[in-house]
Amino acid sequence: MLRLTTLFIVLTTSQFAAGVNLRYKDSKFNLKGLVAPVFTPFLDDENKSLNLKIIPDYAEFLASKNISAVLVAGSTGEGTLLSVEERKKLAEAWSRAGQKNKLRLMIHVGGVAPIDVQNLAAHAESIGADSILCLPDLYLKPKSTEDLIEYLDGVSKAAPRTPLIYYQSSKVPNNVRPYGLLTLGGKIISTLAGIKIDSSDIKDGLEALRANENTGKNYTIIYGSKMPILPACGLGVETFMTASLNFVPEVAVEIIEFCGGRSDLEAGRAAQTRLSQIERDVLQYGGYVEAMKTATSLASGLYMGPPRAPFRSLSLTAAEKMSKDLARRGLSTVPSTLQNYKNL
Repeated sequence: MLRLTTLFIVLTTSQFAAGVNLRYKDSKFNLKGLVAPVFTPFLDDENKSLNLKIIPDYAEFLASKNISAVLVAGSTGEGTLLSVEERKKLAEAWSRAGQKNKLRLMIHVGGVAPIDVQNLAAHAESIGADSILCLPDLYLKPKSTEDLIEYLDGVSKAAPRTPLIYYQSSKVPNNVRPYGLLTLGGKIISTLAGIKIDSSDIKDGLEALRANENTGKNYTIIYGSKMPILPACGLGVETFMTASLNFVPEVAVEIIEFCGGRSDLEAGRAAQTRLSQIERDVLQYGGYVEAMKTATSLASGLYMGPPRAPFRSLSLTAAEKMSKDLARRGLSTVPSTLQNYKNL
């Protein structure tokens, strides 16, 4: 039954995609720069319903800050707390807003039952996503490189025209190393385009880079939130994704100026130190998603709404203190946004 369902998804997607005007038709996927893992805006109602109305303004705000791409429904965006239909609606809203603002679109499709992962992958391809990101099953994790390759190959077949990025999360550890996945997986998975690494172990980045050297391919290597940008630049990584890009991308831009040889090491160090200080200031007030989401609301003036359970909203007192801390770091905030926290 699963094979028949997968075949149906693949055939349906291929027929639909034939009529879709994909924005990036290059045979080689190439993504560099800053990728913002966007938050999912919710309303302050009982169900914390999607608030899709602010996404056009959200996209415009990010585009104005030199963000080159967005990741939709990732862990920062509470993707696994959304239903499949909600994830599709969210992806469609970002597809429209991204095209208008020239933001490349990456959609996270993983973290749910395999049949739903394939369904989401097919949908992402049907709306012209530039790439898909996949975090495998959160409980029944692949136990070997071969298991992971088989899993990702099923996702790839559901979206055969869309570059696939593997999400290696330190929160979902397995026995797979980046080198093995990229060298072996590239021979089997036709759409495998790279890997996102959020590990604090710099060896993972070195392994991924070595895979590029030994295979002659140009896999996209994305460094996530746990690794500072500056040392990754030193390795040769050129693509970065972290939640702080939603509210303080300017500092990250200063760091990658050093990466590109347009500033000196001292300037790069100063920018990295400032970014780390800002992140520490924000995270003292709550968990990662809750605190970063609040900081984004304050900096953009766009209220992202509360997070969904099990996350907890920050109090008005915490939001007010955070706003003052951001101001002391030289970041402008929109005080009127604080009014949204009074009823929480």
